[in-house]
Amino acid sequence: MQINGKYHIENSLLKSKVNRLENEIARLREQASQALEPVVMDRRKLLELRKLKDDFGRNKIMEEAKEKMDKVKQLPDTTENLAGALEAAENELTRLETSIYNYQDFLDLNVRVYQKSHDISKILDLPEYPKISNGFSDLYSRLFPVRAPETGIPDTDCPICYDTRLPGQQTLACDNDRCPYIFHLSCLRKWFEDKKGCTKCPQCQKTLRDPDQYPMLQ
Repeated sequence: MQINGKYHIENSLLKSKVNRLENEIARLREQASQALEPVVMDRRKLLELRKLKDDFGRNKIMEEAKEKMDKVKQLPDTTENLAGALEAAENELTRLETSIYNYQDFLDLNVRVYQKSHDISKILDLPEYPKISNGFSDLYSRLFPVRAPETGIPDTDCPICYDTRLPGQQTLACDNDRCPYIFHLSCLRKWFEDKKGCTKCPQCQKTLRDPDQYPMLQ
């Protein structure tokens, strides 16, 4: 009886220890799962920042700008205020190049900061996306006005999607007197989105803003 009683006590103690161990294991597992959660989120954020950096089309922006600058340089000597136009083109290219390098530096810095800190609050707000200025776009549209084509898409069609503009559809016309095009507003918004905040007419490059975002400019 004494032996059975001893085993009974030892068995009870073992069960008690097992229960405590199981509870401790459960607690540690819970802590581990909570600790892993922010690491997963950090990884996603880091990948997001790297994608922003990798997707930045600095070369494409500069190529498109240089095409316009080269076109200005090829203007005939008889062009009105040619010297001013050439100076504006050079200044614009320098400004845009500086803007691109600055934007690239911010992208690089955010990746490095987040790799070290894993702290979203330390991520810097990006500067304005590099693009040709409104002033130079207006100058360019005056130097190279877009004239209505004698042949091509009908003037009842949207020049982005080439579908007919129907009554009741929201449209927006370019306010450049020399640009005859009228766009579906939905097509224009998609165009602006694809161009990462661009607000230029797809045809003449004059400033053209969404009336819902800039109601005072209607």
